[in-house]
Amino acid sequence: MPPSRRRIPEVPLPVLELGDDPADVPQARHWVLDRCVESGLEEDARFVVELVASELVANAYQHGRPPVTVAVGRAEGADEPDGALRLVIGVTDSGPGSPVVKEFDDEALGGRGMALVESLTAEWGVCPAGSGKTVWCRLAG
Repeated sequence: MPPSRRRIPEVPLPVLELGDDPADVPQARHWVLDRCVESGLEEDARFVVELVASELVANAYQHGRPPVTVAVGRAEGADEPDGALRLVIGVTDSGPGSPVVKEFDDEALGGRGMALVESLTAEWGVCPAGSGKTVWCRLAG
């Protein structure tokens, strides 16, 4: 699925502002998990949210430019008829460019992050944010 070019879904999202240090990735992961617990996300789904958030924040530090901010919250129409909770995660950095899903060699040590995000989310996209971008995704929990 190619990334969506629409803006991050309009929902009031709590935001975590991170520093310039890639060592802040665990802090972001724990913060996102706390928001999941507050939202009532089932425990079984939290692993996926944790993994996706970690990938997006790590990518922002590796390929973007600090400062990095993380937002997470319930998506519009959050409670679907099937009872699933929909969450949105957005990670903003000040760097140019957009992430791409790469084809990778089975022997490669990296380059799988956005393929993983794509396979684990219902939808993802990139939108301009100030001098940089926000990479966002919508997950079913």
